[in-house]
Amino acid sequence: SLAMPPSALLTDPQPRPTLDSRQPGLTPQLPPGPPAVSSNPIAVLRFARELGKDPVEFQRKRFAAYGDTYTSRVGAQLTLVTRDPAHIVRVLLEDAQSYQKPDTGLTSAQMKRVLGNGLVTSNGELWKEQRRQVQPAFGSQHIRGYAATMVEAGQRWRARHVPSPP
Repeated sequence: SLAMPPSALLTDPQPRPTLDSRQPGLTPQLPPGPPAVSSNPIAVLRFARELGKDPVEFQRKRFAAYGDTYTSRVGAQLTLVTRDPAHIVRVLLEDAQSYQKPDTGLTSAQMKRVLGNGLVTSNGELWKEQRRQVQPAFGSQHIRGYAATMVEAGQRWRARHVPSPP
């Protein structure tokens, strides 16, 4: 899944949302999502604990309930979360410079503490340089080499988390 700022998702006269924030005359229309988590520290801690138990299952339930793109409100932070391939391609490949990750705030500080200042948390020139350095690892030859390992890892995860049919 991918999180992005709410300004990234705008609607046009068609029913399907678009990620183009540069088109004049468009107004933000946020997709539905779970109830907001207040900025009360206890509410935020409850949310963090629930998310931390099993992040994959947490997101799976939210996507099942709200669709492939939903709005998440935690305290003052408003975030769009998506697994829509078209949105992901747009944000990560086609128009990455228009989508900046937060540099300040609780979420940013936590992400940087856990992940460092790498591709997931950086912006701008630092992000471009890091992406350039890792790009060769994502060439088709390398991906073919990773395929068996990824399939095995997925099968192990599924065996642990998905009940077998009766």
